[in-house]
Amino acid sequence: MNYFHKTDYTNQQIQTALLTLIEQKPFEQISVNDIIGVVHCARSTFYRYYDDKYDLLQTIEGQLLKKIEHQRQRVTPLTTTDQHFIQTSLESGLQYFQENFKEFHALLGPNGDHQFENQLEVGFDQRYAQVITATGVNYELIRVSITAMSLQMLKYWLFNPEKISTTEIATVMTQIMAEGPLNYLQRLSNQTTPDV
Repeated sequence: MNYFHKTDYTNQQIQTALLTLIEQKPFEQISVNDIIGVVHCARSTFYRYYDDKYDLLQTIEGQLLKKIEHQRQRVTPLTTTDQHFIQTSLESGLQYFQENFKEFHALLGPNGDHQFENQLEVGFDQRYAQVITATGVNYELIRVSITAMSLQMLKYWLFNPEKISTTEIATVMTQIMAEGPLNYLQRLSNQTTPDV
């Protein structure tokens, strides 16, 4: 293994260690000693990469947010209310979260970083602002509602992946956005077998 691969590997191990520890206890209770104890490296190795645990956390979050932005740029902006297009776009976005499941599961969990969750929410809001371009309080409330629903449904899937797939989540989100929650609920109540 050459030097650059070894440093990449060590850096990845440090990041993975923090995410593993966040699954077990709050970030504030995690020390650099805890992190290097998982990786089995010296403190000097940790400080070669990061100033402190906050720098490490911001680096992980920054990488994820940068990838989300890259993913957004690859996907055609949401500029239509066509249900098929919205569902396809949502599925594409959820694929990224599935590929980085471990990271999002830790950071959006009970011990995760609420500021990171807020940054995700802002990103969702910006995405929906491409569709809801009209101004006024009513339009803002609709956008806020869809943004909150999207974030909460993402978290539901992250913590219940055995109950629902990303495709099913995208389908439900699309139906709720198209029909409104009360109409969708009424339709489900009238079915003998629910959609999901």
